[in-house]
Amino acid sequence: MADDVHVERDAAQITEPREQAGRRPGPGAALAAFLPLVVFYLIDDQLGPTAGIIAAIALTLGEVIWHKWRHGKVDRMIWLTGGLVVGLGSISLISGDERFMLYSPAIGDGIFALLLLATVWRRAPLLVELARRADPNLHRDPERVQVMAGMTWRLAIVLVIHGLAVLWSATEPRETWLFVSGPAQYILMALWFGGEILVARYITLSPEPPEPPEQP
Repeated sequence: MADDVHVERDAAQITEPREQAGRRPGPGAALAAFLPLVVFYLIDDQLGPTAGIIAAIALTLGEVIWHKWRHGKVDRMIWLTGGLVVGLGSISLISGDERFMLYSPAIGDGIFALLLLATVWRRAPLLVELARRADPNLHRDPERVQVMAGMTWRLAIVLVIHGLAVLWSATEPRETWLFVSGPAQYILMALWFGGEILVARYITLSPEPPEPPEQP
């Protein structure tokens, strides 16, 4: 039972890593990352892709300014996704090819997946390091460290799967692309999170040894 509590607590800490300034990235960061894609979809449907890309870039820059003014710091997720929207959106405008804009969620997945795999290769899995920040005594429990390390590379696989799905959806109707780029990713993350708890509880962690029978 104690191991189960540790695993669920670690999972919760990982899904909301602590920032250096003590802030936790909340749901607003995920919404801010997805909102420019929604705006692009809506305006593209009415006015065409050029207007949609310009609106998405303008909204992204507005989000950065607002978060800096409101919180004094811009969340890393917003920097990453916003940078992709502005950068790839600008390339789409210059080249006249909207596919660069459509590929931005997949490229973001790929960057983060490579980051996760690089930390595993360096034997310093990112999720282990985030959990250690919240619990400096984590190294005393090697089974929990094993759980966090496994979560790291499996999360990378989930991101790769989602990125490939985004690349496929870019050739499908816009409604499909929007669903795959946003809601489908959150569904995949929820399935990953639930699966990790099951793996940690019933597979990875060793069961407690049975008590010896009482002597007659």
